[in-house]
Amino acid sequence: MKKIAYIITRNGSSELIENGILKTIADGAHGADVIAIYFVEDGVYYLAKSNKLSGDISEVVYNQNVKVFASKQSVRDRKLLPMLLEGVEISTFDSFYEIAKNADHIISI
Repeated sequence: MKKIAYIITRNGSSELIENGILKTIADGAHGADVIAIYFVEDGVYYLAKSNKLSGDISEVVYNQNVKVFASKQSVRDRKLLPMLLEGVEISTFDSFYEIAKNADHIISI
């Protein structure tokens, strides 16, 4: 099975992220082994505890063993640190590169 890593850069794609990525990962029907999701720029808003997708993201982190990263700079710029979900790794691209080097494909949304 192909290994995939995602980079989520914007906050306007919740339908795709919820139904096309998170739910299919949780259901074991994604068609690829998702090894990491890296949220940057406005994409970090999905990682706020108050976001409607927070439960789905937590499911992926804890039950599907997908590494979920948030850009340190993006989180800082948006003052989101106290609101982030547990289990999300705050990092720079070097952490994402380390795990994503094992991916067959990296997809940016």
